[in-house]
Amino acid sequence: MSIEPSGRSARRGPKPITDRPTKRFEGKAYPEQIVKLVELETRLTMEAKSIPSAERRRITLNTFVRLGLEVVLAHADNLTGANEDELLESLRRSISSNPAARSSRK
Repeated sequence: MSIEPSGRSARRGPKPITDRPTKRFEGKAYPEQIVKLVELETRLTMEAKSIPSAERRRITLNTFVRLGLEVVLAHADNLTGANEDELLESLRRSISSNPAARSSRK
């Protein structure tokens, strides 16, 4: 590991997850969602091994949380419902009728 002029050691390996600042928060997921996301994370990480480590980004469970938030925010104007099941159904309808909804990302 090399030392940068700032006195910090230069990190080798995958790039940080994102160049954008993130804020920590706590959330909950259903156990089967975690299992499926870990399987997906593992598969995508294995597929990315062919990309040089200096060029690839780490894929973590938080990556999927951020992706899910992007999808929800992209369809926010179409969401209706008084509970999780109703919100999920309205999100699915919105995605089906408008799959190319603009991302909230700037």
